Amino acid sequence: MSVTFTHPASPSHRSGNGDTHAVMYWVKRPAYELALAVPQASHAGARGARPRVCVRVKTPCQGRSFILEMPEVEQFYGDLLQMIEYIQSERRRAEAPIP
Repeated sequence: MSVTFTHPASPSHRSGNGDTHAVMYWVKRPAYELALAVPQASHAGARGARPRVCVRVKTPCQGRSFILEMPEVEQFYGDLLQMIEYIQSERRRAEAPIP
């Protein structure tokens, strides 16, 4: 699955324009979606592409702000912690010497 950051609709959206990233970690909740996307190999060198976090709030919002109830904030925090743990374990795996 890949995502382009020229279209804000969804982490699963893909078009032929913009930087294309592969979704490595994706959380779908009733109030939001949270995705970790890394540059695809063919795009990694282009324009200094870097990993990105995409957050899509599903609740209708006014302007650029949104509201999460406290249980949703706690769930979001937990999801972010799990994403950070995933990133750290992948870094350790990538840096581990090959036996």
